[in-house]
Formats: sequence, structure tokens, C-alpha cells
Amino acid sequence: MKLKTAALACASTAAMLIAGLAPAASALPVAVAPTLLEAGSVQDDNGVLAVSATSDSAITQITAHFFPQSDDDTASEAGETQDFTLHSGTADSGVWYTSQPVQLAELGDYRTVIELTDADGDRTEAAGSVLDYNYTALFQSFTATPAAPDYFHQEVTVGGRLVVRHPGTRALYPRQGVPVQLLGLDESGAATTATTDADGRFKQVFVPRHDGGVSAYITGAQTGSPVRITIAQSATRVTLDAKDVDIKPGQSAKISGKAEVQAAGGVWKPLAGQTVTLDPQGSGDASTTAVTGADGRFTGTAAPQSSKAVNVTVGSDYEGFLAASAVQVARVHVAATTSITGFTASLDQLSQLTVGGTLETGDRQPDSSKADIEYSKDGRTGWKTVKTLTTGVDADPGSFAGVFAAPGKGYWRAHYKGTPDFGASYSKVLHVARTATRITGANASPEPVKKGRTITVTGKLQQQLASGAWKAYGSQKVAILFKAKGATTWQVLGTAVTKADGTFKKGFTAKKDGTWQPVLLSPDSAHLVSYGSEDFVDVK
Repeated sequence: MKLKTAALACASTAAMLIAGLAPAASALPVAVAPTLLEAGSVQDDNGVLAVSATSDSAITQITAHFFPQSDDDTASEAGETQDFTLHSGTADSGVWYTSQPVQLAELGDYRTVIELTDADGDRTEAAGSVLDYNYTALFQSFTATPAAPDYFHQEVTVGGRLVVRHPGTRALYPRQGVPVQLLGLDESGAATTATTDADGRFKQVFVPRHDGGVSAYITGAQTGSPVRITIAQSATRVTLDAKDVDIKPGQSAKISGKAEVQAAGGVWKPLAGQTVTLDPQGSGDASTTAVTGADGRFTGTAAPQSSKAVNVTVGSDYEGFLAASAVQVARVHVAATTSITGFTASLDQLSQLTVGGTLETGDRQPDSSKADIEYSKDGRTGWKTVKTLTTGVDADPGSFAGVFAAPGKGYWRAHYKGTPDFGASYSKVLHVARTATRITGANASPEPVKKGRTITVTGKLQQQLASGAWKAYGSQKVAILFKAKGATTWQVLGTAVTKADGTFKKGFTAKKDGTWQPVLLSPDSAHLVSYGSEDFVDVK
């Protein structure tokens, strides 16, 4: 085969110029041969040859010659083809592909020699790249099932089929025993290996931990776009056994409940083996965790230094099978120590008890607080609340005071019942006593009585012993009170001193109609006032 090359054409023209036979420019234009830019196998399609070339006119013919690759390049030609079609570009500057795969007797690498002819009849012969005439590895039907795993279906199977394609016949053959690298199964980015079976098939089961793509590859071949795996998060919820937990300072609060996950149809099922986070609001207290049992139940602890709300959640706020649950709030109440100081109780002669004291609650003050004033006959049993007083008198948040009718003898204390945030406390117990007195047989006589005559008021004064018995109370001044008919006020008309047996008597001049009454009006600090019965006398 004799080819006219660009080099020969240039040499001939030069010889003509030396001989003085150079034609005029208009008669003999300089020939420009086609230029081979590149020739070689189409990527991922062994057996198809691509040729890239340019020329000053349309390239009309391409012939490719194939020689087995050898060190000395002396091997005989194995075949040729002129079956090319323009793949891209134009006829004078483009890329041509063989219309059909190259047909060669043996697989292997082949050296190429390309002949180019253009419309002007100019021809070029040049060496191209090597034709890779070997099997092409291909992945078939690479899938992930399910592509949207959820909490109840976490395992994903990825797999496909690996085959090789003959470069000439296009026949497909499975590849057995080939290690296929799978990417995207591990958060670290490491590859996982799955080996093909006799049919070229491979698969791997894994549990994804986040959304992402999975692809497969071997040396020289790789799947196309990765298979996308999107986790379908399942809703979770937490139900607390109690939303308020009371503890004492230094204790830990037990917070318990149940965690659940939502299944198909909106059904809630126990969420087992999951971490529940207990996070005290604010600063100063560390978060803790608890793990749910097979029934979804959990018990965790929190030990805040003061009363505080604790946020309780389950699930994840990151990619995963479980969506984070709504926050449930458990309020842990740490009962601060309280005390009642300065408690006083005194009983006046009219049996009015005056009490006072201060509720001490430390740095914090309750929103409102009350002190119960309690009474007991013996100071040990039978305590009952007689009066409830609100703290905050005299501009002191914890002080309390009150006056009220009370028994003549007994024991008294103040009691703060406490709240979840403040502990209960008692004051000291005080014994308060005044001896009860009474006037019996009170009488004003005669009645009726003539004006100017004497009205005598009599009666008997007694005091009550500890045993409950009554005894004469002598040497005491009993005031004689009078209220004229139609009047609204009493007058002290005189006093009578009781005898040893407690009796007394006092006479007055009858002047007008009215009511008489003897009264122990000013007893000593150990006795109570007492009143005799009222007696009306008609003065004529």
C-alpha cells in the first residue's frame, strides 16, 4: 500500500521551486493535508474507535489499521475499517466514531494507524492511540431496597449484577468471584466489599445511619449516579408518670414514664432500648440519661440544687430513624428548709390570745404563705387549727400576727404546712393559762322597789381549779354595773369585796328603772374577767 504523505507533498513542492519551475500562486496552491488530532477507544465502550481530525476541506474518508501491540511494532496488520460516521463537529473539523464495533479475531490492545483523505484529495497517514479491544465491565440493575427505610424496617439491601461485554460482538457474560467495593454504607467513608456469585450478582445488607447515596465500583468500572437512600423518620413521644416530683435538699428526683414510637396507621408502640435525656433548665445542673426497657418504660434521676423544670425527650434531632419527641417537662420541687422564729402567745383578761412570729424561708420567699395557729390541751396530742394567719405584716415578708378568742388554758404553736418548694416547719410550743372565774347567784332585790329605797346586789365569785372544780374566790373587787332603762351604756356604780366564801353584797339607792350586773372587771394577770347575770329592777 503506497500512501502520499504531507511530508512527501512538501518535498515535491520544494524541488519544483529549486528547479525554477514553481507555478504561479493562483495556478498552483500549496496542498494542506488533513491533521490527525487523536484516535483511540471510546471511554467505557471498548471496541468503538474515535478519530479526531481537521483539514482545509471536508474529510471524505477515514481508514483505521490495527496492529497487535508489541515491543518492536513489527506485527502484521490484524484488520482495518473505513466504517466511520461523524459524531460531533463538522466535516473539516470533527470527531468520528466507527459506526459498528471493530471486528478483530483476538482480544487485546492494538496499535492504530489512521489514514485521512479530504475533499481536495490530500491524504495523511499518522499513528493513533491504542485501541483497548478487551472486555468492558458493566454494572446492571444496581438498586437499594427499601430506598426509604424506617424504624420498623431498618435493613437495606443494596446489590446488582456485574457483567463484561465483548468489544466486538457485544455479548454479555457474568463475572464470578469479583470483589465489588460499595461506598456510602459507612459514615467513615470506608468501602465495604461484596463478592459476585456465579451469575455475577452481589448484594450487601446494612443499616443506614443517615440519608445518603450508595454506589458500587471495581477497577475500571463504576455505577452511574448513586442510589439515594432517604430515611423516613418515625414520630416519638414521651408520657411522664408524674409532672411534679417533690424532694428534699440533697435528694435525687426519680422521673419515670414511657417512650413510644408511631407505627403505620398512627398506632403507638413501646420504644425499647432508646436513650431518654433529662435536661434541667437553666445552668448549674448536669443532664442525665435513662434507657427504655422492652416495654418502653424508663426511670431516670435528676438532682437539681433548687426547684427546677427538667426537659425530658427521646429520639434524635439529627438524621436517623427516630424524630425527636416533643419536650415533656417534669417539675422537680426541692423543698427549701424553713423555720418559725420568735413565736409568742399571750392571753389577756378577756380571753383574747395575741400571737406573733416570723416564717424564715432563706433567700427565696414563697409567692404567699400562711401560718396555722394550733391548740392542744396537753401540748402533745389533739392539735387542731384555731386560726390561720397570712404572713407579710409590718413590711416583713415572713412575719405574722393575730388576735382572737381562745380557751383560758392550753398549749399553742405555729405550723407552716409547706409547699413543694418549701419544707414544713413548727414553732416552739408555748403554754398559756389564765384561771377562769364565774359569778353565780347574781341578784338585785327587792323588785319592784320604791324610789329612794335600797336595792341590794348580791352574788358569789368563784375560780376554777386545775381539776375543773370551782372554788370560792375571796378578797376580790366585784364591780356593780347599772344601765338605765332606755340607755345604751353601762355605768360602774360601785364595787363590792368578796368574802372568803366568795360572796359579796352591795346596796344602792333606787332612783330609776334599770338593769344591774356584777362583774369581775379587773382581775389580776392570772385570772379572766367574769360576768354575773343581768337583773332588771322596776323602781316605782
